[in-house]
Amino acid sequence: MKAKVFLLLRRTSNCRHGFLGLAAVGLSLLLFGCSPEPRYKTLPASHWLKQIRDRDAANRYHAAHALGEMGPPVEGAVPALIGALDDPHTTVRWEAVKALAKFGPAANHAVPKLRQCLRDPEPSVKIAAQIALMEIANEAGPK
Repeated sequence: MKAKVFLLLRRTSNCRHGFLGLAAVGLSLLLFGCSPEPRYKTLPASHWLKQIRDRDAANRYHAAHALGEMGPPVEGAVPALIGALDDPHTTVRWEAVKALAKFGPAANHAVPKLRQCLRDPEPSVKIAAQIALMEIANEAGPK
């Protein structure tokens, strides 16, 4: 798709009035934006960062998963996921822990909170926290 827009730009750059070239630039900005935001399932990171604070636990769960899939390029994801570690719903906490594990060293700020998760009443969250701490330590250590 990007190649088609650039081809259109090149073909219309020599137009006498330049209108088509300007239209192609506008179209490319609409399609690709000025600074592309990471996306998961066509939705931008900003959507998922809002959803992680939604009233519906299912939305918070899906947002934690999406942020984990998008990873470190999402600005504000680590603090949002750290906040989700206090969620009253086990599945949201579990998914937030798993998401932080995918961030590797970028999730170093989450280590104190992940250590607290080792005392979570739910075994699935405890196990996920153990794995996340190992993932963060393994990636942060010397190779």
